Amino acid sequence: MRVDGITVQFNCPQPLRDAGFAVAAALFDVDVALDVPDASTLFRKLCATAAPNFTQERKNMVAFSYGVRSSPKRQLMYGSAAGEGYAACVITEFIRLGAKKGIFALLCHVIGSTEHRADLLDADKELGVIVGSVKEGPRVRMAARMRVSSPGDVRAAMDVIVKNYEKYFASVLCEKQPTPELEAMPSYLPDTVVLQLYRDDGEAEFADYMDANSLTFVALGDAERPALCGIDAAAQLHYEGDQRTLVSAAGIVSSIRRSRLCIPFGMSELSQLLRRAYNTEKGNRNNSLTGSTETVLLAHAFSDAVCAEELFHCLSMTRRVGNILGSTGIGSATRDLAVDKWRLDQDIMELRDELMIARTVYDYRHCGYESNRPFQTWRRKG
Repeated sequence: MRVDGITVQFNCPQPLRDAGFAVAAALFDVDVALDVPDASTLFRKLCATAAPNFTQERKNMVAFSYGVRSSPKRQLMYGSAAGEGYAACVITEFIRLGAKKGIFALLCHVIGSTEHRADLLDADKELGVIVGSVKEGPRVRMAARMRVSSPGDVRAAMDVIVKNYEKYFASVLCEKQPTPELEAMPSYLPDTVVLQLYRDDGEAEFADYMDANSLTFVALGDAERPALCGIDAAAQLHYEGDQRTLVSAAGIVSSIRRSRLCIPFGMSELSQLLRRAYNTEKGNRNNSLTGSTETVLLAHAFSDAVCAEELFHCLSMTRRVGNILGSTGIGSATRDLAVDKWRLDQDIMELRDELMIARTVYDYRHCGYESNRPFQTWRRKG
């Protein structure tokens, strides 16, 4: 992958070309391209106006982070041992500008394949669920909401989040797997992390979950298919849930970029939770008081040839969210159909080889026979 201004050039590595990869080269246009970005650069380039707009114009913000496996999308967004992420920079700046303008609370949870939501602010809470009603949109209940009123409170909360997400995603955070076996069949955990800062006008609104506006930072699941997609039932369940979330995120961003009249909020739990952030929740009195929502989609990728196949899918999603025709049709909304078919053909060939080996081993019969002829070269040793 090479970056030239706002154009990203993809060149298929030679081993993939020899294997019949469907695309030899492609160009992708983006709004901003950053080479080896850090959290401070991302904050300065993409989120510098989020805090002033939040306090002065009551504008919500939603940031999506997406990328290939092992890319530092979570580390850059939420922070790591190396330093704080750009989400912490935005929230800290907002707390500094918006002090004494309401009650501020942080909520951070994981959307996975089960109904319960892992709480990254309180790891002991395991019963967090999304609850909806006829009068209002869904909410995450029985999960910790940590009040923050100073930059110190934000740093303390983010330290807890970093510690818990690093433990939760320990199997997929490392860039290089420790063994060749794991490199060939890496772990697969495509769960989505959602961090939200809510502002409530008073204690009554805080108790009723009637927040006035919010900042939302979403680390989407990995772009990869599991190594045994379609064979491993648990991995397949994770993959299907991840694709629903990715498709809904792509649909939201695509609808905003192309000014469509209808935004597809009903495609996943994540999109349902974002209704309030986009001022579309039924019966919410704050819809008319809150400004338009700012949306950012960051795609993280490596420039080398190690993850070239999934890199192409990641870049393809950036093209599809800007497509005026949307993401409907045959195939995934986040993956290129021709390349996905090529991968299935490769999997079929590998499975055929495995079946031939297994059949050969299974059909093996030990053959023994008796002979009256003496062994000519037999010698006694002793």
